[in-house]
Amino acid sequence: VTEIGTSMSMGDTPFLPPTTSPTRTPTASPSSSPSSSPTVAPTPPRTLSPTSSPTAVPTSSSPTPSPTNSPSASPTNSPTLSPTTSPTLPPTTPPTLSPTPPPTLPNTPSPTMSPTPSPTTPPTTPPTQSPTLSPTTQPPTLSPTDSPTTPLPDCSVDVTIECMTSDGIPCTDVPATDGQCSKGTNSLATLKFQYQFASCSDSTNSQQDDDAYVCEDLSNLDKCEFASEVNIRCVGTDDSIEYFKGEVDTNAESSDSFFVVQDPSGGSTAILPDTIKCTTSVTELDAIYRCQEIEFDTSGSVDLVLTDSFGSMTLSGCTDDESNAEDCYKDVTYTYTFDNVGEIYMDITKVLRKVNDGNNDELA
Repeated sequence: VTEIGTSMSMGDTPFLPPTTSPTRTPTASPSSSPSSSPTVAPTPPRTLSPTSSPTAVPTSSSPTPSPTNSPSASPTNSPTLSPTTSPTLPPTTPPTLSPTPPPTLPNTPSPTMSPTPSPTTPPTTPPTQSPTLSPTTQPPTLSPTDSPTTPLPDCSVDVTIECMTSDGIPCTDVPATDGQCSKGTNSLATLKFQYQFASCSDSTNSQQDDDAYVCEDLSNLDKCEFASEVNIRCVGTDDSIEYFKGEVDTNAESSDSFFVVQDPSGGSTAILPDTIKCTTSVTELDAIYRCQEIEFDTSGSVDLVLTDSFGSMTLSGCTDDESNAEDCYKDVTYTYTFDNVGEIYMDITKVLRKVNDGNNDELA
């Protein structure tokens, strides 16, 4: 056996005599390789077991003098494919392309009361707390929309109409009359006529069968047709006594279209002659144009009935020498009572009435 000598350096472990069993457990990997030159201090002794694996991140805040054995912590998540959602409120409803229907209020179960004394809270949406990406209000519509409709309060009124004659008799209780002016026993005192233009051929009266009346249309009849007023002159057998003379309105709805034929003396015993002759005419630039000549019996022995018409003259009333009277018309008074049965205060500003399908008369 040949012994081979071994030299030791300062960094080697001192030689120990052989033991009966190994002094250390074999390491998992070879020990560090010899240094190229002696170190200043002995190398640290070998550990009994392998050291811990390198950590994923550096163990100290200061950089290491040389690159670490393992990579640093893995990078953060990769960039997203699209930008993250902006921190805005949900998008508002896009504007409509055409005008929206006007807003309507729901029907109330019953008429609403009068407006509240103070303004109500406006029905607008409060502003957002941060600006939105698009306008929150809708743009103007292409054409004006209808204004919102609001149910109107109930305006109702009950009207009561009372009609009384000048004698205090309700109009519904006025007795019917036969309209006969000639009784056969009494003389006539007055005759009341209404003027309404008509030709002699339009005459309808109770004296036609007795040939007791005469009516003649003169050549200037058309001048009376379009005149606003006509002149009427009525005389008896004696042409010098005028039982009526004056201007009469041609508007049948005017009270001035009526005239009364009577004895001019006005006495209580004054009666009409047996025959009355009336002439109608118009005056233009001081010229007189006669239109009609009418003659009829007033003796009381020949029928003379209310509504008898003689050309443009229609009989509407009469009295006899004993004050018996017949009249197609009576003076009456209408009383109108208005009762507000609605829900609001009401002022009556205008009242119109329509009598016998005629024109509306304004009362207030």
